[in-house]
Amino acid sequence: MTPTSNGRRNVRRSPVLRPFFWGWVLLGFLGYLIQFREEAMMVAKMLFGAL
Repeated sequence: MTPTSNGRRNVRRSPVLRPFFWGWVLLGFLGYLIQFREEAMMVAKMLFGAL
């Protein structure tokens, strides 16, 4: 009984933590873009120019 309940808890934890982790990653990326807006625009222009 106990191992199955622990397994279910572990399965539930990972899907909950993943969006939380990716949320922080996106926040960090947005913060980077806000701090280096000009550099980000330069890189974006280079990428779009290459395409």
